[in-house]
Amino acid sequence: MARESITLTREELYERVWTEPMAVLAPKLGLSDVGLKKTCARLKIPSPPRGYWARLAAGQKIRRTPLPKLPEKGATGIRDATFYPRDKESAAPAPLTGPVADQARFEALPVNALAVPEVIEAPSPLVARTVVAMRKAKPDETGRLRARAQQILDVDVTLGTADRAMRILDTLIKGLAARGYPVSLITPKPEPQRYGATPEAGPPRTTVRIGEDDIAIRLSEVIARTQRPPARSDGGWEPKRYDYEATGRLVFEILEIGVGTRCKWADGARQRMESMLNDIVVGLVETAEALRRRREAWAEAARQRAIEDEKRRAREREEHLEQERVRALDGIMRRWRKAKAVREYVAAARATAVERGHAEHAELNAWFAWADGYADRIDPMGSRGVAYHSDDHDRPHYAWGRPAEDNSPIW
Repeated sequence: MARESITLTREELYERVWTEPMAVLAPKLGLSDVGLKKTCARLKIPSPPRGYWARLAAGQKIRRTPLPKLPEKGATGIRDATFYPRDKESAAPAPLTGPVADQARFEALPVNALAVPEVIEAPSPLVARTVVAMRKAKPDETGRLRARAQQILDVDVTLGTADRAMRILDTLIKGLAARGYPVSLITPKPEPQRYGATPEAGPPRTTVRIGEDDIAIRLSEVIARTQRPPARSDGGWEPKRYDYEATGRLVFEILEIGVGTRCKWADGARQRMESMLNDIVVGLVETAEALRRRREAWAEAARQRAIEDEKRRAREREEHLEQERVRALDGIMRRWRKAKAVREYVAAARATAVERGHAEHAELNAWFAWADGYADRIDPMGSRGVAYHSDDHDRPHYAWGRPAEDNSPIW
């Protein structure tokens, strides 16, 4: 049976690539993240740079790289791409194991169900501080309350939903604390600024500490937005204007990008956020396990890179040693050939001196003796034994870009 395919235009694929990480999107399209990146390169679709999703999760506003336009005339094959997602059976998530399965069994027990009360009694310090700040907050143009206080929970709701949101968060925070997962506020490190400007730290992130990880969370309300009809009837340009309406629908998010686990729970037609708190706890533990596995995978990758780097350095050392051995042998061969040539020359010179009657010339005989001694000194197979390495004085010396005369082989 043939697998079903889906075809995405450049614009559609660009939007999806910049909406979720490639590591999450690629399996949905039946590819690896490397294969998806190659597809984007073939379609001339820019992909998010390294660190984009982490900075986005930290609340920074990052501008997308715009999608470049293609020439009007061109092959139609480069304007879309066809993918073959895996079937549902092969794409089904693996069964829960380890700490996640243990947490799921714990949360399934009726005695451990997290029930949201109608009225908060003895609120947690974070919730109490947030309630005070939101009572003083003023709504923005969308109706969301904008509190001036910094050390409060990451909650983004309207006045009509604020009470419900606080009750849900208070119940969740107390339930997490009872399970050994404390909730706290962490201020992210300020990003370096250009032109010497003083870096400013962003708002604190609401985090749940599970194991070695601080997992960022947020509770927000869905705001419906509708565009107003244009006020001008002549068709001239005017800025777009919108009307905003609170829906009362809450969304809980885990702000960890690229871990491949469920990261969002929202009010639905049949199920409300109040009944999802135990599932959220399991989701947080699952995210922590995914972060741990990713951290271990990164550590293993770093270890493998270190091993490969050491192998590369060992190869370089061996290559350098081989070059030194060859250089030493070249020096030995030069000395051997030179000693042989000197002896041959001295023998020929002596014969010529005898032939011409200069055999008793004192100064000439002294020079012959010196030349014989010089040949003995440079001969690698002289009285000192057989040489198998080159001394420092045999290294090539260069002057003004020209090799020394001793570098030329003597045959």
